[in-house]
Formats: sequence, C-alpha cells, structure tokens
Amino acid sequence: MPVSTFVHVAGSTTNDELVKRVERVFGVGRSAVWRVEIKPMLPISKPAAAAAATTNAGAGAGAAAAGTGSVASSAQTSAVGAATSGLKRITMIRNQDYPGKMIVLVGGSPAEADDASSASNKNVNAANTNAAAVPGLADTTVLEVDKEFEAVMGWLKTVYQERRPVRIEGSRYDIGDFSVRVGSVIVSQQPRGIAVEVEYKPAVAPDRCNGLLQEFLQLILPGAGVASFDYSLVHLAPNTFTPAHAAYQVAAVLSSRGLLSV
Repeated sequence: MPVSTFVHVAGSTTNDELVKRVERVFGVGRSAVWRVEIKPMLPISKPAAAAAATTNAGAGAGAAAAGTGSVASSAQTSAVGAATSGLKRITMIRNQDYPGKMIVLVGGSPAEADDASSASNKNVNAANTNAAAVPGLADTTVLEVDKEFEAVMGWLKTVYQERRPVRIEGSRYDIGDFSVRVGSVIVSQQPRGIAVEVEYKPAVAPDRCNGLLQEFLQLILPGAGVASFDYSLVHLAPNTFTPAHAAYQVAAVLSSRGLLSV
C-alpha cells in the first residue's frame, strides 16, 4: 500500500479550519469519509487466569470462524496466544480505509495518561519527531488480523476491560498522487486535537519519501514535522508499507501525546 505519515495537531486550530485550508489550497472537495476506531483493552485479572483465558479465546476463535465460514488466521491465533500469555495489553485499531481487516498491538506498558489535556502544551513538531521512542512500544508486536478478532475478544470479558476508546472522524481528499486525511481526535467523547495523514501513492517503502511528504505537509501545516519510525521495534518489515505500519504510526503518535495507552 502507499506510504503515509501521521501527525497530531494540538492547539487552537479546529478541524473545520484545517478542512477549509485544504480545500482552498488544493481546490478540491471531500473524496470520502475518514474514520479510525481504537480500542485499548487492559487486563483486569491475575496472570493465573491466563490459562482459562486462552481456552475461552480458542473457543471464541473457533466460534467466530464457524459463524463466518472462515478459518481463524495464523496471525489471529498468534494474537490471541500472545495476549493471553501473561495477560498483556491489547490495542485494536480499525481503519475504514481497510475494510475487513483489523490491526492489533499486543504488549507494551507505558504509564497511564488519564489527563490528556497535558498534550495541548506540546508543539506540532516536537510531538511527532520521536514517536518511535514511546516507552513500552519496544515490547509490542503489531499484527494484522481478521475483523472477527473483536468477536474473539468478547470471550475474554472476564479478564479484559476497554480503556479510554479513541476515534478519529474526518474526511479524505485525493489530490493527484497524494491523499490527505483530516479529522478530529476524540478521546472518551472529548475532542483532543486534530489528526492529519498524508499519503504518497507511488511509494511503497517506508521512510523513502519523507522529504516529499514533509514538503507537502508544509502546504497545510507549516512547522509540522514528519516522524521517523523504527518499525523493527515492533517486528514490522522495513521495506514494504502495510496497514500495520500505518496503524503503528497512529498508536505511536497518539501515545506520545498522552492520548492513548497501548
């Protein structure tokens, strides 16, 4: 898939203002809706319950597969196994642009950030240049699973609870070889800044076109920086961009702003 870069903007700029800026600068209208849903799941049970959780999750995977006529993927099985081994954190990310798929982050242990308002004190550039160094993400594995994985998690309600859901709601604009997505970041029903994602369609290798993405980003967000991500930290291939790479960017940037616990 095409390479993209994700930026979070905190401050006085509103989603409507940024949308108008994009439409004015490029003379285009909205091409599609942009929606991302993020559900952090934290363990609430003792590690001793992990064996029972694994059994329940295995049964859930079988039931989900039977209900859809599909077979649980190896990635999905790995995600369930990794999550229930020691009851690690799980973050489920669903992007409307990738229907039928879900990205799951398993592991990680950064400090909780209940007061996301502190993020507003960080400037655009500083918030995104070191996103790959977010504490805890080095211990995280990123997997692409089938959409039925969420149903499997329903079998683990006794050992996991949802924690501060995050969603992004906005618009996508197609501009030649680029796509720009602009949307509001909403944490527990409260607006927490704006998300911007710029995609360059001809490129498929991560970090090979950061200069071009940076130049394009300046047209709508002067002063914003394109982050450099070390995908090896989360066991992602460095030579081909995938939905998992895009989801990791979202998780890393929002975590660095104190808006998401992964």
